[in-house]
Amino acid sequence: MGILNAYYLPKGGDKLLYPTISLVNTFRVVFNHYFGQNYQLLNDDSFLSNMNQPYMFVPVKK
Repeated sequence: MGILNAYYLPKGGDKLLYPTISLVNTFRVVFNHYFGQNYQLLNDDSFLSNMNQPYMFVPVKK
């Protein structure tokens, strides 16, 4: 399962990314590094649903 992420992270920000980073942690890493925040990283979990049951989420196994 993939999502296109394109970043320009100067001043060492690119060193903080890792291959399995999820969107929720992307923003946490950016805010922590560039804005001096202290957000804890969350689990990099992914979920799917189908069109017949859009709110019935199923975890994606890695």
